[in-house]
Amino acid sequence: MTALNHGPDSIVMPIRRPDIEVRPVSSPIRGLGLEETTVVIRIAETQGRKGQEVALQTTRGSIAPSPVALDESGTGVAKLRSAGIGSAQITATDSPFHDGHGKVEFAWPVAFALATLLGGIVGALLRKDARRHPLGSILIGILAATVVCVAHAVGVNTQAWGTPSGGAGEGLFFFVAAVAGFSGREVMSKFVIRG
Repeated sequence: MTALNHGPDSIVMPIRRPDIEVRPVSSPIRGLGLEETTVVIRIAETQGRKGQEVALQTTRGSIAPSPVALDESGTGVAKLRSAGIGSAQITATDSPFHDGHGKVEFAWPVAFALATLLGGIVGALLRKDARRHPLGSILIGILAATVVCVAHAVGVNTQAWGTPSGGAGEGLFFFVAAVAGFSGREVMSKFVIRG
């Protein structure tokens, strides 16, 4: 109230809502479900409030866990697995904070495909029967390499070649493909559960 006004005075006070940070560790990643990336979620203003939960959504692929629980520093970690080709928009929500947004590109896995194809061919050509049946040996080598490399990329672990499942890099995929191409049909038995 003032001398000029008999009613209550109004004061505009802007309220700043803190933002949620969404930071993908890698972009682009191999699409078609062949790779995942870590997504770091952070709300600086929640430091010391361990257990604060932030809901995560993505327009493409799958993200887990959701909701993600923040630690003492206001940070949480989730994994985004690719699906298809294109952009994935990640949204993090937790009232009363401003929604956070991040973007990850899912790219064509050209290098993966070439490493798998070449590894499968090299492995098949190293087989004893490659001279007698070169075309059949190469075809079986490529098919076995494709199945094994895709299984390896999505995390199926057979311990057959001593590499970590889900490990990445064209050199690793070339090696796995060459072993699979050399082993041919026999490598598929590593995926069969005997009981």
